[in-house]
Amino acid sequence: MRLLIRLCTVLLFGTLIAPTAFGAAISFDPTQIGIGARPLALGRAYSALADDASAIFINPSGLASQDGLRLISMYSSILDGNTYLTAGAANKFQFGTLGLGFINVASPNIEVYEWIGGVPVVVGYMNYNSSILLLSYANTFRDVIQLGGSLKIYSQGFSSSTITNESSSGLGYDADLGIKFHPRRWLSVGLCAQNFIPSSMSAKFTWTGTGEPEDIPSLVKIGLAVNVLGKDGLRQFKDTTLKIMVDYDTSSYYGNETHLGLEFQPVFPFTLRLGSDNGRLTAGAGFANEDITFDYAYRKIEGAEEKVTHAVSVGYVGGMFARQREEEKDKAEKRAKRVIEIPVFVDVPNNYYAKEPIEKLAALGIISGFADGKYYPDKPITRAELALFLSRCLPAASPPVKERIYKDVPLDFWAAPFIKTAVDQGWITGYQDKTFRPNWPVSQKEAGLILARFDRVYVMPQTTNAEKEVTRAEIAQMLYGTLKVQKIIKQSFIKESNLDFTK
Repeated sequence: MRLLIRLCTVLLFGTLIAPTAFGAAISFDPTQIGIGARPLALGRAYSALADDASAIFINPSGLASQDGLRLISMYSSILDGNTYLTAGAANKFQFGTLGLGFINVASPNIEVYEWIGGVPVVVGYMNYNSSILLLSYANTFRDVIQLGGSLKIYSQGFSSSTITNESSSGLGYDADLGIKFHPRRWLSVGLCAQNFIPSSMSAKFTWTGTGEPEDIPSLVKIGLAVNVLGKDGLRQFKDTTLKIMVDYDTSSYYGNETHLGLEFQPVFPFTLRLGSDNGRLTAGAGFANEDITFDYAYRKIEGAEEKVTHAVSVGYVGGMFARQREEEKDKAEKRAKRVIEIPVFVDVPNNYYAKEPIEKLAALGIISGFADGKYYPDKPITRAELALFLSRCLPAASPPVKERIYKDVPLDFWAAPFIKTAVDQGWITGYQDKTFRPNWPVSQKEAGLILARFDRVYVMPQTTNAEKEVTRAEIAQMLYGTLKVQKIIKQSFIKESNLDFTK
């Protein structure tokens, strides 16, 4: 009788249950499906990623990297009225991470047959129920290696209200052992031996009453996860993340399988997923609302490819997103509070009128002094020096000069690249005789015109002596007042008031 019941169950769950007719009885392992919507959408390519509570069911070593409380749940209806319920919880303590997982599979109204006159006839209905309880532990060693294991307690049974003396149940146990390590910040490797304890050590399922044993099939998973885009990825592009996973499974019962997964987050909190579960298309999406996650998976069932099943998971990530926001805020504040060492010029006293512009612009690398530690604030600024200061306001460095643009500016002249940049930008012009006169001093009138071109909205100061030579202190003060330089300060340090200038 039980053989006929199991044959019906095979039709319900694909090839996950093998009847006794094919040799040693094989017990059903619910962790082959009930692992969470996110791993299902990724084609079950998850052993190297394993970064949420679903790691309990796939590779428990992944729990070691999870801070705070993690929760996961899943509901799925498979074929005709067969339901999967999954729940998991993990929390990190000083001695490591503990996890607790539970999966329940319910298949109601299974037809029971008897052979009557050589023909199978339905004589009643039975309900099938299978569950598994997982107790997990994981910890991190040497910062890059994570180890974890799960003790698995199996329970399953048949019950009937229409057939007497045909109910049956049983218990069994086995264990998983996993490792996950990060040879590179963008690469993780996962390995997990599922149900690794041999049946010779009593790791099997046994039916109560009859004592009939069933082997629990073992499986070895090895996987890679590559973080292509993201904070720890090969590249970083805004807040976009892209991860690619591949798993290879080998088992004497299930055979060899390949699983592929891709997870793409174009913008938080939306995530798209695509996978291949040993050639069967999987897909899904995710959404996070504060610290609550919602995931959906679409997949086809092995042995019933014409059937499509859907899975929905709800999870809790224990303040992870809040911590990420706090980390980003801290980084922004550190950038805003960036400490800048101000050069001390021995010839710029504390009470000097242009001390602040000189020191702050020097700290930003826009202006500079000389090798003897002096700025020479009262010295007239030359056209070459002004070209240098202006070109330093651009984000990119001035490229080398390949062609001579003025007959008095040789290619090897120290300021040739800066002069070319200032001329190309339209800030400074040469003279009609094709000279630049780099060592000539700059007059008040000329400085005003040059800075007007540089800033576009610069208002020239009122002066009673337009031909007076501008000093290096005066040009620092004039540059500091331009909108372009003020914008550089704000872009570099968020707020000028947050600049922490130290000596």
